[in-house]
Amino acid sequence: MYLKKALSSNKRLPRRSIFYLLLSLLFGVLNLLNDLQEESIGEALREQMLLFPLTFCFVIGVYYFQHRLTHSCAWFRWMGERTDLSDFWVWALFMLPISLSLGVLFRICSLYVNNDDDSNQVFDLLFWAISIAIFVVATFVYLLESYLELEITEKQFRLKIMEVENEKTLAQYQVLKNQLNPHFLFNSFNTLINLIYLSPPKAEQFVHELSTIYRYNLEQGEELVVTLQKEVNLIAAYVDLQKIRFGNSIDFKTVVADDTLHLLLPPMTLTSLVENAVKHNIFDQSQPLSIEIKTEGRAVLVHNTYRPRRAASNTVSLGIGLKNLVNQYEILEAETPEFYVKNNLYIAKIPLIVPD
Repeated sequence: MYLKKALSSNKRLPRRSIFYLLLSLLFGVLNLLNDLQEESIGEALREQMLLFPLTFCFVIGVYYFQHRLTHSCAWFRWMGERTDLSDFWVWALFMLPISLSLGVLFRICSLYVNNDDDSNQVFDLLFWAISIAIFVVATFVYLLESYLELEITEKQFRLKIMEVENEKTLAQYQVLKNQLNPHFLFNSFNTLINLIYLSPPKAEQFVHELSTIYRYNLEQGEELVVTLQKEVNLIAAYVDLQKIRFGNSIDFKTVVADDTLHLLLPPMTLTSLVENAVKHNIFDQSQPLSIEIKTEGRAVLVHNTYRPRRAASNTVSLGIGLKNLVNQYEILEAETPEFYVKNNLYIAKIPLIVPD
């Protein structure tokens, strides 16, 4: 994270240099116009040739110092936490003695340069004017940088939200496409028709579980993340639906710790994983598909027996739905999900996100 900030700062420095160069030039022009009322053009230009580089170097120095202090200084963060002061007031308290010190330095330099100055006092009105000017310039740079960083952060946050929304929409579309495809509806309606004649209570249960799935899609599909509790409730309904269809060909087990039910994950994650297991593996009553969902620390693991319909390969390839899930976790800046085969089990390890 600190490396990203440093690289971002290095990229912004050339643009900041040009901006503060123009700002120093504007200040120099205004000061030149003011000096022309009392001095000749030559004297005013000589003074600005000295004042302009000093002003530019001072402004760039304040920018760099402010960035290093507010982003990398442990003392600055400690001071804000200890005193409950905002960053601006911590910065102001820190800059006040620095402004006074620089005021003394500049005043001594002015006494040395202006030999015709009859005054030998350092702490006079000119000293206070210099110190206040230094403090005002430093405060102006701080406030300007704070505003610009706030604008950049807001734009990045909006882009992040757009990326999350896009990934969420793709994930929702993929799940809905899998559930609303003609094969799914055809098989569901055939199962329902048979159950109506053979077992009306099971037909009623089938319709109830089917409506639970689509109600969840409508209610939670708009959320970026949902609790593990909601996902467990949904997967129970989905598995019941599949067990009504396949009977004893599916063996399902859930072992979820109670202290993890409040943790978060993208919606319809468990449904997609179980759906992949049903869709891509060979199973029947003699060799049932065993699916287990359990928690391990701050992660949920989905195991299923690995008997793929196609020839197995040494590497586990990710489908569109799983790649989309990985992309969602990257955008959420969370730990990346893992997918692998071990001991004839296909294992999906999905990190759980701690609520802020």
